[in-house]
Amino acid sequence: MEKEISLINPKIVINENVAIVGSSKNLLDSTYGEEIDLYDDVIRFNRAPINGFEKFVGSKTTIRVTNVHVFKGSKPDLNRFEIKNQPPDFVKKQKNCKIVCIQPPCSLKESKKYIDATSSAHFMNPNLLHNISHKFKLGKLPTAGFAMLYILLNNGIKPTLYGFGLNENKNPSHYWENLTVRSVHHHLDKERKILNEWVEKEKFIFKK
Repeated sequence: MEKEISLINPKIVINENVAIVGSSKNLLDSTYGEEIDLYDDVIRFNRAPINGFEKFVGSKTTIRVTNVHVFKGSKPDLNRFEIKNQPPDFVKKQKNCKIVCIQPPCSLKESKKYIDATSSAHFMNPNLLHNISHKFKLGKLPTAGFAMLYILLNNGIKPTLYGFGLNENKNPSHYWENLTVRSVHHHLDKERKILNEWVEKEKFIFKK
């Protein structure tokens, strides 16, 4: 069943049978690819690649959640990422996809130049990230994954999560590359603690 989702503009419809695929390297420990592709909607983040990793992460993407820099095709931070896996025009090449930016980066009219003609642009509500940070006392802005999960839960959708490193150390990991520094923009420990509490309360289905 599809639901029209609040907290995102313009209006976006998401199927209740939805998988959220994170970026943790623990995805390489299981072959969830075919299972992930069976969902009606599959959500991925920023420039997380598929090619070469289909066995682990699947090949289907219907929604891509990005930060402002990725949405606009800015060059990656070479101090953190391996450029071979972070092409600036990644979002522009996504076809038949709903692109959700975590903050409005520009007008809706202007946004069309950053995405493929077959895709659509959507933005999270302008104050959403700050509201989430305040509500959960994160001290920093939430990650795109935490924000998108929050939106789905608030719309009565119980997604299945893959590739969320809830038992990782402070440093995040990516299944396709080595990260050289830890995140300074998010409080990952606090987010993981909240997510683990939600797992126990069965707010979503968590695949290790």
